[in-house]
Amino acid sequence: MGSDIIKSRDDFFRVLDDALKKIADRVIKDPSFEPFGAIENQLDAMKRWTAGGREPSEAERQWVDIGVISIRDLEPSETVEEADFSNSLHELNYYFANWPDDPDVPAEDPPP
Repeated sequence: MGSDIIKSRDDFFRVLDDALKKIADRVIKDPSFEPFGAIENQLDAMKRWTAGGREPSEAERQWVDIGVISIRDLEPSETVEEADFSNSLHELNYYFANWPDDPDVPAEDPPP
């Protein structure tokens, strides 16, 4: 199972930057909704932990759970835009957790 939208590091950073913008807008609109703050913190950490070509540690990769937050607190989505945002969070979480050695290939599940 590879990602449908993240097939390289460039894709990862593009989707991450877009998600950071979208979550910042949501935090401004509803600052008391705690899941938005948690998502924003984790996306920011992902950005910092991968800046300048840094590879995130195994502990950092396991710490991120924006996919779970999305399922628990944002789904089912009420609009196509919200569904796309949730999907982006799942894809980011998956890619980050698997962090492939080759930046130009999608993250894949290890063979059985």
